[in-house]
Amino acid sequence: MIVMLMNEFLEKIKSQPQEIVFSDLLDLIEKYYNFTETAFKNGPHLNLAGQNSGSCKIFSFAKLHDLTAPQTLACFG
Repeated sequence: MIVMLMNEFLEKIKSQPQEIVFSDLLDLIEKYYNFTETAFKNGPHLNLAGQNSGSCKIFSFAKLHDLTAPQTLACFG
């Protein structure tokens, strides 16, 4: 079941990126991944642990699943 839900979501990112809802992906990440807040850098912007955790989760998810830059941006809804 977990794999099917993940596969369905990943397929949606690839085939219907305009349909992605940011909060739906965050719910999926919360349900199926262990997340530890950490500092991260996005270009020149430094985010301390606990800041912009949603973005950190999306970027980590995208990296884990080898998403392209456009697919990653689609994850933000």
